[in-house]
Amino acid sequence: MEVETTDDKIKDDQYYEQRLNKVIMSMPEDVRDRFKLLKVISSKKDNTVEQIRKLNLKYEQIKAPLYDLRLSIINGESFPDDYLNKFDLKHEQLRSELGNDADGDDCAAVEIKTDDLVDQQGVPGFWLKVLKAHTLVRDYIKKHDEPILKHLANITGEHFPDRCGYELVFTFSENEYMTNTELRKVYHMIDERILEKVESSSINWREGKDPTKKMVKKKQKNKKTGAVRTVMKKGDQASFFTFFKSITMPPNEEMDAMPKEEQDELTTKLDEDFDLANDIINELIPEALEFYLGVVDDEFSDLDSHSDEDENNDGEGEDAN
Repeated sequence: MEVETTDDKIKDDQYYEQRLNKVIMSMPEDVRDRFKLLKVISSKKDNTVEQIRKLNLKYEQIKAPLYDLRLSIINGESFPDDYLNKFDLKHEQLRSELGNDADGDDCAAVEIKTDDLVDQQGVPGFWLKVLKAHTLVRDYIKKHDEPILKHLANITGEHFPDRCGYELVFTFSENEYMTNTELRKVYHMIDERILEKVESSSINWREGKDPTKKMVKKKQKNKKTGAVRTVMKKGDQASFFTFFKSITMPPNEEMDAMPKEEQDELTTKLDEDFDLANDIINELIPEALEFYLGVVDDEFSDLDSHSDEDENNDGEGEDAN
């Protein structure tokens, strides 16, 4: 993913367009005009892109009330049983059209445990299960994150009107881990292709509840006496909640002055963060039910997620737990 400022992008576009113009103007006069026409027609694609942006925005507006209804059902706030007949009709229609294939074995491997939902309203833990069903996302979720993510009530995403960025909103029910009820992550883009900056909410963790930190034992040796003592210090550990950090790209001059290793580390961090966000807004939010039920075809399903051994080795020092 390329990192570039808005001014740089405007200049690049201008240089590119002027280069095309110069090539056309260098042509023989008897062929020049036809390429001028082609250039003007080609430039009209910008109008097409704008129309697509407006259609996407309209599509999101149409989906918004459906997502609100989904939220109310998941949280047990409503049960619009008039929709049940629509499911039954569609189900019978598919059985009729598919014939013997309607009861194939392709769904036999999908096992949904619903025992814990019998005496509950809605679908508790819905979004935690959705997140863990996605191969890329679940690699970021550690065991110490799960009790917190059980309180995740909703995830929404909204593109900016110009499609140059979007905002993700994670809504939590009241819990013992944080005082926030909403965590926001905003991605500012340049013409849908170049990431400019990332802004995130700060998480107000309750005392001792920050999953990105852990207490580790450190041994200290007295230089004079040689005596060794064990002290407790706070260290970092891997967590899904490290996702909620702002990332600011330095200006090009500062970036160029950085050691290559630091440049690569920063670029990789930005790439991984952006990939995760894109999958959440483009896949998990619109297809949440499909991920929950385990019927989504995951192109990376044959890849192993982090092993328990890797997870236990996260952070530095000896775990105090």
